[in-house]
Amino acid sequence: MKTVLIMLAYTSIMLAQPKAEIIGKVERIENFPSKFISTRSVDVWLPLNYNPKEKYAVLYMHDGQMLFDASTTWNKQSWDADETAQ
Repeated sequence: MKTVLIMLAYTSIMLAQPKAEIIGKVERIENFPSKFISTRSVDVWLPLNYNPKEKYAVLYMHDGQMLFDASTTWNKQSWDADETAQ
């Protein structure tokens, strides 16, 4: 099984400039159902060379707003999780 996601935590000081594009692909699953919490949308990041026939390690991150795109965050900064994982 390939390991494709390793996330490192770092401070927002390193994130001064908004990012222009997301590395890889983000797919949104609208109205994702759960028996534990209210239905909500879930964003799934896939690496550049993602192959649905291969197995990948999975990392779940709960702060979906700030993971990838600085233009959608309250402070115009992002964690750049896509760049770190790629």
